[in-house]
Amino acid sequence: MSRIIEHIASRYRDSTAGRTGAARRDLLFGFNELLKSSNCLHGPERHEAIAELERLESQGVIVLERHRRDHSAILKVRLLKTAIRVGAEDIRRATIETPAIRCVTVENAAMLHELAKLSSGTLLASSGSEGGFANSAVITFLKALPSKVELWHFGDSDPKGFDILRDLRERSGRDIHSLHMGFRPSFESPTPLVSEDMKTIARLLASDFLTAEEKVHIEKMKQAGHRGDFEQESLGKPSADWPYY
Repeated sequence: MSRIIEHIASRYRDSTAGRTGAARRDLLFGFNELLKSSNCLHGPERHEAIAELERLESQGVIVLERHRRDHSAILKVRLLKTAIRVGAEDIRRATIETPAIRCVTVENAAMLHELAKLSSGTLLASSGSEGGFANSAVITFLKALPSKVELWHFGDSDPKGFDILRDLRERSGRDIHSLHMGFRPSFESPTPLVSEDMKTIARLLASDFLTAEEKVHIEKMKQAGHRGDFEQESLGKPSADWPYY
């Protein structure tokens, strides 16, 4: 078997073996180079390479775009069983197409994976690394989504959670709805607001990137002096039916 066939086969195994995000990222964006390399092959070796690519296509792993001069390929991401990481530069080079009517960014990784298990047909994305503010790839992704796709953000209902929502709206320039984000009173050892929380609250209440309804919940939190049941997980187990709860 030729070297290119072995390379293709190794990428295919990476896609099904639950390996690292880097390996899956290679799968997503590596086929273009493989296909261009196959143009340098001749005779039986070239036919063997093309046959292997077509076999992968028949299994739904890749789609060969034969109308393009460079025969670039795309991965059907929905077929992957786990999340992938994609860089901002790769997103800028890509054309994103999705049958989903909505996309939800999720603050916490645990909740993101719980929602992904439901296979609800909603496009899901992490709102940022390790529950923090969005990196450039997330913002680039939101900007690149078709305008027909509704955008929602599901985050914790504490000052930081609302600040992440504000940041997503401000940097993406997109209309993003909040999902299940509101002050929920807690009567069992609630987490008190600290000085940094109060500074964030003041900034949020003055922001043009939060709705009047969201500011009402922030005011309730301020008056209570604590964060309440702010974590997403406090809502319980989500269902597959929109909006999950």
